[in-house]
Amino acid sequence: MEKAHKQILFKVQKDIYNLGNSKAIILPAQVLDLLEIEGGSPVTLTVEQGKHGKFIAIFKKPQTEE
Repeated sequence: MEKAHKQILFKVQKDIYNLGNSKAIILPAQVLDLLEIEGGSPVTLTVEQGKHGKFIAIFKKPQTEE
C-alpha cells in the first residue's frame, strides 16, 4: 500500500496567548483563506501523533466521532 503524500501549503510560527482560563493562537488571514473558513466558522481540532511528534489538525467542518 502506498503512503499518502502530504504537502505543506503554509507554515508559520505563532505564540500561544492566555485568554482567561483558556489559551489562544491567532491564525493569519492566509491560513483562514486556505482552509476556506472565517471567524465564527465551526471547525474540529484533533491532536494527533505523527512521525515527527504530536500535531494539531484543523478540519473545516465538524467531524463525527468514530
